[in-house]
Amino acid sequence: MKKQLLIIGIIVLLVCVGLSGCDSLKSDRDKFVGSWKFANTNSTPIIFLSNGTYIEESILDSKSGTWDIQEHKLVIDINQQKTEYNYSFSNNDRTLTLTIVGTTTSYIFTKQ
Repeated sequence: MKKQLLIIGIIVLLVCVGLSGCDSLKSDRDKFVGSWKFANTNSTPIIFLSNGTYIEESILDSKSGTWDIQEHKLVIDINQQKTEYNYSFSNNDRTLTLTIVGTTTSYIFTKQ
C-alpha cells in the first residue's frame, strides 16, 4: 500500500513539474491581448483588448474596431471594413508577424 501511494505521489509530482512551465496552453487569442508597436520604430501602440476591441491612436488619426481569430486568421473590423491577416508569434510570443491574406505585405510588431 505504501509503495502504491509513493508511486502515485511521484507520478503526480512529475506531472505537476512538467506542466508548471507550460505556456503552450495559452490560446492565440490570449497571446494577442496587449499593446504592440511596429518593430524598431517609435510608433504609437496598437492595443488588442480582451473584450475583442482594437485601438490604434496616432497623432494624425485614431482607429478603433473589433478583432477576432477566425479559422486561424486575425480578422480586424474597422467601420465594417474587414481585413484578414495570417499571423505567427516568435520570441516567446513577444514578436508578432502579420501578413495580409492574399498578399506578401507583412508587418512585424513587438509586445510592449
